[in-house]
Amino acid sequence: MRSILAVLLVLIATSASAQQVKPPQTPPAPAPAAPLPQAVRLKVIVDLSEPLFAKRSPEGKLVGFDIDLLNALCSRLKADCIIEAVDWDDLRADIAAGKADLAGGGIRTGSLPAERSVFAAPYGRVPLAIVVRKGTKLEATPAGLKDKRIAVQRSTRWGQWMKQSGIATVVEFETPEEVKAALIAEKVDGALIDRISTASWLAGPAGACCEMAKPEIREPDATGPNLALLLRSDIKLKEMIEKAMTGLRSDGTIQKLVAKHLPFPLI
Repeated sequence: MRSILAVLLVLIATSASAQQVKPPQTPPAPAPAAPLPQAVRLKVIVDLSEPLFAKRSPEGKLVGFDIDLLNALCSRLKADCIIEAVDWDDLRADIAAGKADLAGGGIRTGSLPAERSVFAAPYGRVPLAIVVRKGTKLEATPAGLKDKRIAVQRSTRWGQWMKQSGIATVVEFETPEEVKAALIAEKVDGALIDRISTASWLAGPAGACCEMAKPEIREPDATGPNLALLLRSDIKLKEMIEKAMTGLRSDGTIQKLVAKHLPFPLI
C-alpha cells in the first residue's frame, strides 16, 4: 500500500513540474529592411568664360572656385555628379531642356535665368575697387575721392553709379583698355573697372604698375548682381541644393574656397 502511495506521489509531482515548464518560444521574425535611398545622380555643366571660377588646368582638368564648390556640394549631397564644360549658349539651352541639372562658372543672376530654369540662393557678390598707381595715397571714400579724377568705361553700371553719387569727377572712356591707359599715363587719379577682369590684369605683367585702393566698394547699385548656381526648374532639386549650400556656408567651406581661389572677398 505504501509503495503504491509513493508511486502516486511521484507521478503527481512529475505532472506538476511538467505543467510549470513553458515550451520554448519561437523568436519573432526580423522586420523587413528599409529600402535603401536611391542614389542622387546629377549632371553638372560649367561655362569657362570666367577663369577664376572655372577653367582647364594645363593637364586638362577642370579647376577653379565653382569647380571646388560643386564638388563640395555633390559630396555633401552624397551624389554621383558628372561635371562637364560647355559653351555659354549650350549651358543655357541644356538647363532649359532638362539635359543638365545644374550649372556654374561664375554665373551672375542679372543675365539669367533662361526659360525653364531657376537660380539657387546666391552664394556671394563681387565687390568693386578703385585701381590706382602703386604708391598713390587714395582712400576710396567720399572724403578721399573728393576732387579726384576717376576713369570709368562709358555706359557701365559702376560708371553710372559713380556719376550719380557725385563723389568724384568722372572721366569716361569707351573701352576698358582706354581706362587702363589713362591710369598708367597719369591722366586720372584712379580707375573703376570690373573687379574680376581687374584681378586678372593686376596679376599679370601689364598690371605691375598698379594696385587696388581701400576700402572696397560694396554698394549694390555699383557691384550689381549676385553669383549663383543655375538649376533646371524643379522645386525639389532647388530645395535640396539650397539646403546643402546652407550647410557649406555654415561650416565655413565656402569661405575657405574663397580664400583659396579668389583675390577678392565675396560679400
